[in-house]
Amino acid sequence: MILKDSPVVTKGSHVMMPLETYAPEKLAVSACYDERTEDLRPPKERPCKNPLISSYQGNHFGTITNGPSLTVCNFSSAAAPFVQNPMMTDFYQFATGGGDPLSASGKSSIRGVRRTSKCAFEDVEKNFPGFSFGVQMKMAPSGSMSGFRSWTADTDGLNPPSFAIRVSDMGGPGRSKNFKPPEGGRRNVTYSVSWNFGGERQKPGETSEDEEKTNCENLRERADFISVVMAAYSNPSIRATVKNLGFDLSSGIKFYQQAVENAVMDAIKNNGDLAGRLSDAFNVDGERVVPHESTESAGEVKDIWDKDAPLCQSEALEKKEAQANMETRARENLDGGLNEWGHPLGSSTIVDLCSGSAVTIEVFDRNGKPAFNQEVHNAVACWQGKYGDQAGKARFESSLQHERTHVEQYTKKGPIRSIDDMAERELEAYQKEMEMLQKAMDELGC
Repeated sequence: MILKDSPVVTKGSHVMMPLETYAPEKLAVSACYDERTEDLRPPKERPCKNPLISSYQGNHFGTITNGPSLTVCNFSSAAAPFVQNPMMTDFYQFATGGGDPLSASGKSSIRGVRRTSKCAFEDVEKNFPGFSFGVQMKMAPSGSMSGFRSWTADTDGLNPPSFAIRVSDMGGPGRSKNFKPPEGGRRNVTYSVSWNFGGERQKPGETSEDEEKTNCENLRERADFISVVMAAYSNPSIRATVKNLGFDLSSGIKFYQQAVENAVMDAIKNNGDLAGRLSDAFNVDGERVVPHESTESAGEVKDIWDKDAPLCQSEALEKKEAQANMETRARENLDGGLNEWGHPLGSSTIVDLCSGSAVTIEVFDRNGKPAFNQEVHNAVACWQGKYGDQAGKARFESSLQHERTHVEQYTKKGPIRSIDDMAERELEAYQKEMEMLQKAMDELGC
């Protein structure tokens, strides 16, 4: 964010801005909506075998480049040199709102399915009004301006529920004004909000390092990382060790994914050069990296067609705690029908997670044909904020190619059939991603 004109207070060598105001450069705003209505009566009393009545999933995502601003109130810090024990609190606040910036009407449309009187399902849409969001929080000692809050509230009969959201910790403990809509009531709606005003607070024109160098370094770092990941997926000992555990496929997938992550992280931690990392990831004994857990723990894995389970993650190995920037999700066909390749796939969805919320950017029908495409320039802006303009765009596009490869795999091959099948699918997807990264590096002269 860009620092706007703000007053400066000085006393001797002490310089302080009691009120800092920042204008957004690329402010990403996202909201994720998931609604599912089911018939909870016993199976014999239901008019239809499938308990699902309706289901809606979608999001709002956009960037704001003018209007709202972030205000940092340093009144207590500014007064400290002049007043002992000032009775004020440093805090920051931000507020924004509006409709869908990509829609002329200002409304967002969420796609879903609804059961008909004949127990079939039809495609439907639900329109959403605009939104408003405000946050007012005490400044942390570290200066960090990020946070997460989740609470349950009452819909008050609204469907969809209110998107007028406010979060604050300036009130007393337990005060309802800390949340809007207020916490409590029937608690039939859950709100989860995260925010992050990060990076260096720099004045216009200031840069921390050479952008050209940063772009190349970011792309090379990702390409080297993918090489290590592919070496781990190619390791025969890891595959054999997981298969010898004798778990069901869902449990085996969990153990195998964790083992690959362990092998990659150990290889990176123990070696300073790429050659050593590649050698370690490919040759490590599976017994060293496969987690030793009970079958009960492994059994927590969700079904392969669960709509909430991240099936494939192109950037899931960035940290020890796997955090994806993008992932693919598949849904079983609700009517039991098969696609052109004979698989019970209903649809595949690619979601972007860069902003911290799941933002749908592409949906494919059961036969792999595009059914929905979100305007992606807003999602790209988030990646550019993380990795630089050119590197961010290249990493977004290469990750999207990775996920599209998984969509094609699920469409034509169906769900994962074995540990070997999973490994080969990941190797194919990472290879596609690597090819696009290499092309971007060649274009930048890296």
